[in-house]
Amino acid sequence: MTKKKIRKKDLRKQRWVAGVALFLALGMVVSLLSVYFNYLGRRGEGATPPQVVEPAPEDYIAHFRSEIERLETFLETNQATPDILHELARNYHFLILFQQDLPDAAVDMQQYQVRLIEIYQSLVVLDPTDPQARLGLLNLYVEQQADEALIASEIAALQALMRAEPNPLQHLSLIGLLAALEEEDSLQEEVVWLKAYLEEKVIGGTANNAERLYYAVLLGEYFDSPILAEEQLNLVLAQEIEGSEVYQQARSYLNHLASARGEGAATP
Repeated sequence: MTKKKIRKKDLRKQRWVAGVALFLALGMVVSLLSVYFNYLGRRGEGATPPQVVEPAPEDYIAHFRSEIERLETFLETNQATPDILHELARNYHFLILFQQDLPDAAVDMQQYQVRLIEIYQSLVVLDPTDPQARLGLLNLYVEQQADEALIASEIAALQALMRAEPNPLQHLSLIGLLAALEEEDSLQEEVVWLKAYLEEKVIGGTANNAERLYYAVLLGEYFDSPILAEEQLNLVLAQEIEGSEVYQQARSYLNHLASARGEGAATP
């Protein structure tokens, strides 16, 4: 297969792509994220109607802090398990998400990220083949500008895991992080490998709608093929149950592609 040169993209955009994929790959609750982003979109639009009571960011922050305290207390007297540690990590991620724009948040963010690194390191010790833990750890190493050797070690571990047990969504997270790091050789190797893997399933008729969605993202973001990406997205929308997570993600990415061309949102 002929390798197609991957275009250089804006670092900030690559981090956005990596971040979105990472949140999904780590099993974040899409509905809760939707509440957060809807809240951001309503800011400045006036008061909420009295009959609709919307939780404030402080309410979410209090909830996640309470959950973190509960789980941390549990771990003081009980053995850590992957399920508990992943749940704790999710709560820290959401706390960061809701608290990051508040005044004087920088100190707290640093403490949360340090604790998240400890959690993911524990998860990797418990199961070195856990791609969620390694993705979370790699992302934090990048955020914290950790030693290059640590970052390189996690990249190599993830590359091996993605070959042994392909997971396109998690693979997209790795690709986004490689792009953010401007690791051009590794980036090209991974996008070509994942494209070949997904293309075989799509052409062979064995790809499910989620795999078609991830194939579309790969085409649109890394191969300058928005038209081909839209074809896959429209197939997903035609086959998927309206309102499902895959449907919503496909619709969202289709709108993103349309917006990038200056055409506005796609017609529902």
